[in-house]
Amino acid sequence: MKLKTWFNLFMVVALALGSAFVIAGQAAAQAPESDGPYNPQAAVGTAFTYQGRLTDSGGNPTAGPCDFQFSLWTAGSGGSQVGSTQTVSNQALINGYFGATLDFGSSAFEGEARHLQIAVRCPAGSGNYTTLNGRVTLAATPYAHSLRPGASVSSSGNTLYVTTSGTSGGAALNATASAASGTAAAVYALGNSPDGAALSAYSTGYGLYATGGKEGVYAQTSSAVGYGLHAKNTNPGSNLEEPTAIFGEVNSADGFAIYGKNDTGRGIIGEGNNRYGVGGFSDSSYGVFGKSNSGPGVLGEGGVTGTVGIADVTSGNAWGVYGKTSSQSGYGVYGYNDNASSGVGVYGEGTTRGVLAVSDEVAVYGHANGGTYPIGVFGEAATGVEGDSASAGGAGGRFKNTYTVADENNVGVWAGSWGGDIFQGHELDSGGLSTNRRFRVTYTGNVYADGTYYGAGGVSAGGADFAEMVKPGQSDLEPGDVLAIGSDGNFVRSSSAYQSTVVGVYSTRPGFTAGNVLNDNDRSIDPNRIPLAVVGIVPVKASAENGSIQPGDMLVASSTPGHAMKSGPRAAIGTVIGKALAGLDHGIGVISILVILQ
Repeated sequence: MKLKTWFNLFMVVALALGSAFVIAGQAAAQAPESDGPYNPQAAVGTAFTYQGRLTDSGGNPTAGPCDFQFSLWTAGSGGSQVGSTQTVSNQALINGYFGATLDFGSSAFEGEARHLQIAVRCPAGSGNYTTLNGRVTLAATPYAHSLRPGASVSSSGNTLYVTTSGTSGGAALNATASAASGTAAAVYALGNSPDGAALSAYSTGYGLYATGGKEGVYAQTSSAVGYGLHAKNTNPGSNLEEPTAIFGEVNSADGFAIYGKNDTGRGIIGEGNNRYGVGGFSDSSYGVFGKSNSGPGVLGEGGVTGTVGIADVTSGNAWGVYGKTSSQSGYGVYGYNDNASSGVGVYGEGTTRGVLAVSDEVAVYGHANGGTYPIGVFGEAATGVEGDSASAGGAGGRFKNTYTVADENNVGVWAGSWGGDIFQGHELDSGGLSTNRRFRVTYTGNVYADGTYYGAGGVSAGGADFAEMVKPGQSDLEPGDVLAIGSDGNFVRSSSAYQSTVVGVYSTRPGFTAGNVLNDNDRSIDPNRIPLAVVGIVPVKASAENGSIQPGDMLVASSTPGHAMKSGPRAAIGTVIGKALAGLDHGIGVISILVILQ
């Protein structure tokens, strides 16, 4: 039997209809019209043409006409039917030859083997169909093998070239993964070239546009210095929103246009040689949202500026950079600079506010642990640092230095001015605006205050004495001790009655202090210096050894070291410490005294 072969799919089969018929057949796919290798003019349908010849068992052609039924199966015998049965009625035969157009649907041929079962009845229109023995195995032509699922298509240039001329909604490549579960990918790209790309997309519009049930684009690389997804825009424009290497858009209020996740490193890295490594824009939510379980949520690193946040709206609660944390030990915004001599962890610059931080506990936390001049928070502007607290027990600003070694350079708050005031304190109205300046310190060190100076806790809590910071001659002195001048000129605890070298009392909580508190050699703060009350009201250790003490009695040093006693009449000049403000009937105790040396 000789058949003409002029279609893409070819098969030859001899089947017995009982012992009456033999059929030989061939199938052909429909070919699209084309005016060039890359310019298809019409879409390819799912129908194909099947041709064959029906003969009897002796090889004589059947005259016809006949009725045919065609069904598609997954196996040569048994198996499952694919699509619906195709019926061709009253088919004419010419010398036994016939042709039929069959269409089993768009999902019939997806790379798996298919087998055609044929049933026939002759003459047409009456009788039962007889199924021919053996199904016809549909085989592909050699070049069609390169398009089956799992096949490798390769070339030295562009392996697959697909183009579309559509102007609205058209796609050069449209791939769909319809699996209801699992990790099916619409397009899977694997690049083994160390300098190549698994997927490279270029367009004058979007380089890569993808939507998916979970990830629009999923990119993975096993290279330590490579990128799962590398996007580049070579447009040299300078507009803030364009050009953009990666543009992410989401319509969900809780979703992310671009989401980067890394359990140990960085979720998203943006690197820009001139302007922005990562630019995020949002009309109502977050331009850039970063979340990390262990490292930085958003890390900005740039030759000029690591991270830039811009809020263009002129009203409402708009933030260029918004930081939030739920951890008791975390930070809403964390700025770190590891330069040993200079630099800034967080730098805010604005015509009104450079940095605005809102928190239920600490809005801005600045920590500096190194460098020549370590600064926790540095503010330089019309208003360098502004702190606002709405809590009844809170503070607008709180600064501390936890360095344990005493030094005049270890300060909780450091402020400087070129020519204006270093500090100013203002009374505010209910709207938070200044109504009156109450306190200020000029850059030359002058202090101006509207009110009165009080000691720690107020006068009633610790007295209102004037104390001089002095260096003691012994280390076991205590507040309330009566002090005297020792033989070496240093200050010691009084040791005898009516001691003429007494100078005052070791102040418990001085209202005002003066004198030198620095070491003479390195000018650091000397923690061993103590406040000597020379005038004012202070607590003093007292003894009733010279009789009970009554308010108004003059007090002198007693024989009990560090204690005062009633002086008696005509006390010698230079022995009186002051006058008692409280009484002591017997023994020893602590009473208030008005220090007045006589």
